[in-house]
Amino acid sequence: MSKIIKGLTIFAFLGLLGAAPALCGERPTPQDLAKADEHKQLAFRYEDKGDLQNALREYMTALEYNPYDADLLFDLGVACLRMQFHDDAAAAFERVVKLNKDDTEAYNLLGLAYRGAGRKADAEKAWKKSLDIDPNQVAPKKFLDELKTQP
Repeated sequence: MSKIIKGLTIFAFLGLLGAAPALCGERPTPQDLAKADEHKQLAFRYEDKGDLQNALREYMTALEYNPYDADLLFDLGVACLRMQFHDDAAAAFERVVKLNKDDTEAYNLLGLAYRGAGRKADAEKAWKKSLDIDPNQVAPKKFLDELKTQP
């Protein structure tokens, strides 16, 4: 992993755990929300171009302004998954499910992040939680079946 990417993912992890200044109990101001949205839109543009490294940087910058945005955390988690940064993806999706306890898609992706990080038991728990919320889903059932066949 390059130094730049490693630094970015470490920063993301620390930001997700509360190192970002905005997490010190203060709610984002309207100006913070506008800046967060500006960086989120830049992240989308980078992702559209396939530039995930810069997309991650923009997502993390946006989170400095609004660490409470579950959609932004979700998008960061997806980008981390795409780059196979499974631990960072798991950290992002853990925050998402804390903010939105009924988000089945976040639980499903959390399971994928855990599985990618070699945390099979945690993946199984995430997918079972998703099925507890909505038992009619196909994807988590498939993931659980696949998990049984993996060594």
